[in-house]
Amino acid sequence: MNEDFDSTAVTTEPAADPAGDVFEDGFDASDLTDDADSAPDTDADEAEQDSPAAEETPADPPETKADAAKPDEGVIEVTLNGKPEKLTRDEAAQLIGRGKAWKEQQQKIDTLEKFRQEAAAADGFVKTLAAQSGMSVPDYIRFAKTQALMNAGVDEITAKERVKLDEDKAEIERVKAEQTAANAAAEAEKARKAREAEEFISAFPDIKFDTIPPEVWQNVKGGMTLTNAYLKHRLSKAEAEVSAFKQHTTNKQTTTGSVQGVGLKTKSDPFLEGWNS
Repeated sequence: MNEDFDSTAVTTEPAADPAGDVFEDGFDASDLTDDADSAPDTDADEAEQDSPAAEETPADPPETKADAAKPDEGVIEVTLNGKPEKLTRDEAAQLIGRGKAWKEQQQKIDTLEKFRQEAAAADGFVKTLAAQSGMSVPDYIRFAKTQALMNAGVDEITAKERVKLDEDKAEIERVKAEQTAANAAAEAEKARKAREAEEFISAFPDIKFDTIPPEVWQNVKGGMTLTNAYLKHRLSKAEAEVSAFKQHTTNKQTTTGSVQGVGLKTKSDPFLEGWNS
């Protein structure tokens, strides 16, 4: 051993640990984990950008049960006479319109029925009073009106004259109303006949009105239109002609058979042969 070697120059202290110094300085180990996780993965990003699947448009999501159960917007489900029905919007609109029209008509009918019942009750009451007074209904109404005017301070003669004047006015109005209704009915009948005449001329342009058989006009009076009555006449005539022709054919065949049975030859009829073939 070399005596010049100084053993004191050799130290027994461990070498400084860089990591230990860092922890001693208060470094948090979790920073390493966070930094590692947050570090961008360049290779992964580039691979994802280069992948064809990343550029494709995502497929439409599959139809869900809610979408499948969604009703058609053009169809409306209703209940008619206790049964479910599916109607289009146009059909539903027509049905609603008919329902409103029916409701309005029913309201008018109800109003008229109520008025009829009230009028019947008033008529019965007036008849009872008239019978108790020994008068007819018109005489009692006239008497009641006169008494009402007299109770209002009008003298008897003037009251009776006013009642008579009111009756005359009412009669004039009644006659006017009847005449108006008769005129309206006549106009409607005239228009109906004109429509039927046009329809007949369109269907049978070669037929003159003065050649139409009387039975056709009888059916028209019975309620049939002129065209339908004439069609019925022609159909009956055609049926009669067919029946007569069949009978004629049968009779001729019978006669021909009898003649041929005795050995006589007759000239054939091409029309009959074609008909019976």
